[in-house]
Amino acid sequence: MTDHSAARDAHRERESLVDAAWRQIAAHGSDLSTEQADEQIAADAGVSVERLHHHFPSGPDLALGVVDRLYSEMMALRLRCTDGWGTQQQAQVTWRNFVHDVAGLGMGDIFARVTPETVRVLGPELRSAAIPRQQRMNREIEAVLQRARDHGLITDNVTGPSFLMGIGMISRPVPTLPESMNRRQRGWLTDIYLRGMRPE
Repeated sequence: MTDHSAARDAHRERESLVDAAWRQIAAHGSDLSTEQADEQIAADAGVSVERLHHHFPSGPDLALGVVDRLYSEMMALRLRCTDGWGTQQQAQVTWRNFVHDVAGLGMGDIFARVTPETVRVLGPELRSAAIPRQQRMNREIEAVLQRARDHGLITDNVTGPSFLMGIGMISRPVPTLPESMNRRQRGWLTDIYLRGMRPE
């Protein structure tokens, strides 16, 4: 195996662990520091607990991996809507796509499980590492919101945190529904959310 393919395999393994940690937080809360959580995440990712600890030595390291995933996905969505604001019609399409894409990240199940106590338990290292990412993400989201304001697509009182909280609330899945139905409901609720942010 070449160094390149080994690095690619290690990257895939790490991403699988982050995916599994995301699902673990969504289902059971954000305490990733227990032996049971380690075993569940490793099994879900199809790797050994030793490989989990190779990539993420502690629960806070893994939680930061989830934060990094959310941050990088939000940044990718932000970059995708840099252009497309030239006309009112383009702005409407760009804004609608951005909101639907953010809702599609499925942050609702994460937001529902993260409490102030959870953040405290994760410790100062994780908080100090996560805060700059959160601040940059808030600035980038605010830049998109300002574009939407400039085109009269949202009211002035829609802020980055309120926008994300609203997305979190409407994108929470209903556990008893199949994923396909959850996606349809999320799309419908997102369209209602878009209409609710418009000036009257």
